[in-house]
Amino acid sequence: MSRLDHFCDWLAAQRGIRFDDHSMLHRWSVEDLDAVRRRLRPQPVRRLHLTAHA
Repeated sequence: MSRLDHFCDWLAAQRGIRFDDHSMLHRWSVEDLDAVRRRLRPQPVRRLHLTAHA
């Protein structure tokens, strides 16, 4: 499996973005750069605050 295939799998699993082929990925990456940046930006980390109960 190529690095590009791994990247496509990561996009699908982590960002919910799927492409039928590499040409569709390329088209998306050059035609909608703002969307690419939004989707690839690191997701905020949610912190879990636990409190102790007596």
